[in-house]
Amino acid sequence: MERETPWGRLTVGEDVIATLAGLATVESYGVVGMIPRGVSEGLQELLRRENLARGVQVREEDGRLEVDVYVVVGYGVRIAEVGRAIVEHIGFRLQDAVGVRPQRITVHVQGVR
Repeated sequence: MERETPWGRLTVGEDVIATLAGLATVESYGVVGMIPRGVSEGLQELLRRENLARGVQVREEDGRLEVDVYVVVGYGVRIAEVGRAIVEHIGFRLQDAVGVRPQRITVHVQGVR
């Protein structure tokens, strides 16, 4: 992702955005962990903190940033509220750190523990 600033051009890699989004996700209420995108049911492995970017997919098309996160939530939580909190937290974190708010943030709940 590239942005022009008054001081020059800022380039932020997708892995940086994915890590920031992953950190924001695991800090959100109700999230037990994240799993790698594309992992089939039964093979789910919760990601450790240093691998959080594997549970995030970042796409940039025509200057639009889209983020997908793959999470496991705690049993008994309101999944819709957890999803809303994740979206807000990711949006705030990326706006604060990079100065860009994603056009779309999609939360994929892959399990309950």
